[in-house]
Amino acid sequence: FDQPPPAALSSLWPEGSLYLGSFSKVLTPGFRLGYLIAPPELYPKLLQAKQAADLHTPGFNQRVVHEVIRDGFLEAHIPSIRARYKANRDAMATALRSHLPAGCEWQAPEGGMFFWIRLPVG
Repeated sequence: FDQPPPAALSSLWPEGSLYLGSFSKVLTPGFRLGYLIAPPELYPKLLQAKQAADLHTPGFNQRVVHEVIRDGFLEAHIPSIRARYKANRDAMATALRSHLPAGCEWQAPEGGMFFWIRLPVG
């Protein structure tokens, strides 16, 4: 949260890798809309696999996401949502320090949402 996210690993080899993403953490959890960036020669097989796996993503959700990307809302929204998630992370760290017993260990996430906590033996 305190620095820009690192470049995706797929940026090192775009012609030989896939990049998967989702709008659920930065836009709205209920949409369950993701995206895939892949080499063009894989598109036909990926489309075939998606069609076999589900009955398509709702068109309304796709249109909403298209509009929020097109009009710049998403780009402007990401800094505010990052700030909100950082505040949530900091509140969780404060609560853990206040309420967990001695001997518990954790590292505050640098950009994710989840704490992994090591509890003392016993």
